[in-house]
Amino acid sequence: MRERHQHPKVMDHEDKWRLAYWDNTDQPRKKRGKVWSKSIVPIRRKAQQLADDFMAGINERNNAPHLRRDTAETFAALVEMYRQKIAPHLKNSTRMNYNFFLKTYLVPAWGGKRLAKLRLVDLQDFVNGLKLAPKTIPC
Repeated sequence: MRERHQHPKVMDHEDKWRLAYWDNTDQPRKKRGKVWSKSIVPIRRKAQQLADDFMAGINERNNAPHLRRDTAETFAALVEMYRQKIAPHLKNSTRMNYNFFLKTYLVPAWGGKRLAKLRLVDLQDFVNGLKLAPKTIPC
């Protein structure tokens, strides 16, 4: 995932300089702000320099490795991640059953679908439409 950097501008609010930025350390991300008094920082250029210095730390924190998404973006990528991380720990018969079901039904229909767009109701409707025996569907 690529790093993201914010370059917000300082806004003039009567007796203070205000900076608005996004904080990605919380889920969901939150809009936050920083304020400098004009009595302490009378010039806009100096306020922008302070804001740039402040944002360097925020951008570094927002791009920290633990906040990056290394999860799959599509259903096919999720299946590949499952095959690498989970499948080796399953019994052979279970792995073969799951792989058959994934390869035959799910990946052809859902492989290119982005996970963010995938809805449980749509997946349930798809499985219900297959007319499979109850014991065929893995839990």
